Amino acid sequence: MSVEVTLMVLCGLVIFSYLFDLIAKQFKIPSVILLLLSGIGLRYLATWFELPIPNFEAILPW
Repeated sequence: MSVEVTLMVLCGLVIFSYLFDLIAKQFKIPSVILLLLSGIGLRYLATWFELPIPNFEAILPW
């Protein structure tokens, strides 16, 4: 993955987080719940479309 794509993805994540924060204020729920549900949904979409999912077990603490 190139640096440009990585930066665009990270910026997109920040924007989505901000939008979820605005939505969460309207519905009086924590924005973390919206972020978790979107992550779960994206995981299902990635497996449905057979997109490769990177293995993060090597860098995540155990």
